[in-house]
Amino acid sequence: MKLSNFVLTHIKGRNALDLEYFAEVDVVKTTGALWWKKTTLERRGIHRTFMGAWHFTDNGEFTPGFQAEQLERAWEANHDALINPRR
Repeated sequence: MKLSNFVLTHIKGRNALDLEYFAEVDVVKTTGALWWKKTTLERRGIHRTFMGAWHFTDNGEFTPGFQAEQLERAWEANHDALINPRR
C-alpha cells in the first residue's frame, strides 16, 4: 500500500489540545504476482488527533509507516510557501 496526493481538508477544534485533522489521500494497492499483478487506486479519508497517528476514517486502520506524516509535512511546506512567499 502506497499513499500519495495528500490534501488537508479541514481542522476541527478550538485549541491545540483538542484539534482534529482530516485529510484525503490516494491509496495505491498492488496485488498478485508476476504478470498477474493488479493495481487499484482509490481516494480515502484519513484522520488524526493532536499528537496522534494518522488512521483511515472508514476502518480505523493506521496508515503504513510514516507515509502520511511525510506527505503532511510536504503539503504544509508547499501550502506555507503559497501563503507566505519569500522574496
